[in-house]
Formats: sequence, C-alpha cells, structure tokens
Amino acid sequence: MKTRQITLRPGADADRESVTRIFDMANPSWATSAAHWRQLAAARTEPANGIVIVAEDHGRMVGAARANEALEGLLPQPGTFSARVAVDPGAAGDGVGSVLWRAASDWISEQSPTQINSWCDRDDERTIAIAAHWAFERRNESLETPEDLDPDQPWAWNYELRLDSRSHANTEDVPALPPNVTVSPLGEVMDDADLAASLHEGYEECRADVPAWEPYKPRRRSDFLKNQHDRLQHGGLGLVAHRNRDVVAATFAERAAFVPMIHNDFTMVRRNARGQRLALGLKRQLIRDAASCGLERITTEVRTDNGPMLAINARLGFRRIAMRQLTRTPAIAIG
Repeated sequence: MKTRQITLRPGADADRESVTRIFDMANPSWATSAAHWRQLAAARTEPANGIVIVAEDHGRMVGAARANEALEGLLPQPGTFSARVAVDPGAAGDGVGSVLWRAASDWISEQSPTQINSWCDRDDERTIAIAAHWAFERRNESLETPEDLDPDQPWAWNYELRLDSRSHANTEDVPALPPNVTVSPLGEVMDDADLAASLHEGYEECRADVPAWEPYKPRRRSDFLKNQHDRLQHGGLGLVAHRNRDVVAATFAERAAFVPMIHNDFTMVRRNARGQRLALGLKRQLIRDAASCGLERITTEVRTDNGPMLAINARLGFRRIAMRQLTRTPAIAIG
C-alpha cells in the first residue's frame, strides 16, 4: 500500500468539476454526459441539507463523498439520506474510501437519520464488499436481473461495450452496408440542408415507432437541428445512412464529460428500409469510429420490449449492466 497523507475538507463550489470527474472515473459506466454537465454547471443547486467531503493527498484530490437528505421528486424525505463515495482509481486500495465513508457516516449520524441509501454497479465486487463492511444491504426493490422484473411491465436496461480487441472481433463478420447506401458523419449531414431535412423527417417517423413510456411529441425541425449541433459541439458523434439523397438510417451518441466514452442514445431505420441490417451495420461502424478516436466504452439503454435492438446489441457484444440499490439502518454498529 502506498503511504499517503490524506486530509479531508468540505467541498467548495470550485470543486464541483473535480468531484464529478472523480465519481465518473470511479463509475465510468454511469458517467455524466458533456451536455448534461453543462446544464448542471449552469443551473445546479446543491441540496439544502447535504455535504461534499473532499480527500486530498499532498493537495491532489484522490476521492470524494457526497451525502444529503434524499429527495422524492423535489421534496425532501425527512430522515432518509443518500450517501456515496468515489476514489480515484489510482488511489484504490490505499484506505481513501474508508476515511471518506467514516466522515460521511459521522455527518449523517448527526442528522438523526432513519435510513441511509446508496448504490453501486452490481458487477463491482470491490465496491459491493466495501458497502457490506459499512453494513449496507441490497434493497428489496433493486432491479438487477430479468428475474427481478414484473414480466407484464417493460423495463429499460443499460448495456455496455468495452472497446478492446474483443469488441473488434465481435464486428468482423457483421455484414457491410449495401453498396448503394452512403454513410456520412452527422456533421456533414447537418451542413447539407436537404439531407438535414430528410434526417429530421426520418427521426420523427422512427421516434413514433419506438416503445416509450409516453406518446412521442413531435419536435420542430429547428429544435431538432439545434439539438444535433449541440451534440456535435459537446463532442458527440453521429452516423447517417442515405440513399439517393434520402436518409434511411442513423445512429447518435453523446460524449461523456470527463471519461473516454460515449452513450449511444438512439438508432433509427426508416420504415421502408427495415430488414436490411442497416442498424447493425451503422452501429458496427460507430464502434470502429469510437475505438479509432481513443474512446474506451460505449453505453446504451434499451427497453425489454424492443426486440430488434436487443438482438443487435447482443450481436455486437454489449453486456447488460445494472445498479445495485443499497440501504442501511443507522442503528447497526460499524466495526
């Protein structure tokens, strides 16, 4: 174990970016998108009853803790608190997390809590073990496997693909797109008024077809185009397939703010072009482009009733990931 001189201090507003970066580095599968980060930076207000604790080693931030009174919507849940700790991966195993958990627990204890909640990646065995040490248990309502779901109700799972040599192997035998289909980067399409209009038309058609929690509300073309320009400005990606100047398919991805990854938030194929493996081919190209840019992972979200996209993700090697919801009764003594 490396000898460290860990000091703790309350977090300040100036630490917001560094603290978010620490949490995203520790949990890259759930990282903050660049677009969302800019929204938070512009409008975020901290919980009225909460604290951020920063751990430093010789002045360099190596970990952070967040604790606050939990919210249900925008209303506090009196007596219920949320707490999370994140450690820079380079400082893992050096006791930083234990120091932060102790400080966060001490602060919460002063608030007379009735319940403390947290979460972690269900496949993160190290964090699960640490949570168990601090007397956290899996909440009964934690949804982590298909067996946890109501079979009559759809659910949206998160998926992840790590961009290593294996991910390239998974795409080697994926059929190429038809020769009469041209694939262009989103930026080039946005510079072509006719293709941009066709992309918006296709997007509206496909959004209406995708299983969703609420009926889709059409977007004005100007709003759609602004959203795509913002995506590109924030480092996002997009690929658009078109034939004879008509868009037939596309896939879009948001860039994470602080870690080398993207979130593939929508893939579409026009009704008159389905059954030609266009979505599979586009996502295959997205994977290769992301890897060539030095990105390390792609995440996405798919509902359980979207069979075609579930099959595509499985074909490309995406694995299902989930959060484990944790809870702890404050009266339990911690050794």
